[in-house]
Amino acid sequence: KRGISLEVTGNIVGCELNAVDLCTIIANLLDNAIEAVSKLYGLNASEKHKLITLDFKKNANILLITQSNYAIAGMRESNNRIISSKGGSEHGFGIYNIKNAVYRNGGEFRYEIKDEEFYRFEFEIMLPLN
Repeated sequence: KRGISLEVTGNIVGCELNAVDLCTIIANLLDNAIEAVSKLYGLNASEKHKLITLDFKKNANILLITQSNYAIAGMRESNNRIISSKGGSEHGFGIYNIKNAVYRNGGEFRYEIKDEEFYRFEFEIMLPLN
């Protein structure tokens, strides 16, 4: 409806990770991305800006999840934390839940915010495969 596209590459077949934690990570990444990209509607954003990418790469030891999307101004970084534009009781719990699920599984969570025509969010999650 708002012209949002989702591109998913790779797979997680054979990854023996906690299903609830993996769902928490993926669902919150996508929920945050969809909400952010939805706010670009009507702002003359190109198809590139309306694309959400989600990629899975794995080897014998690591599952690497990368996700990126664009957003309008209003989201910011403070004390090495993403501050949500939601406000209220929903403020920042998605990222908090992602981090908890990643750390509970011995993984690492990194992100970068690039100031371009619109803000570009890039997330990288590394989870050990035992």
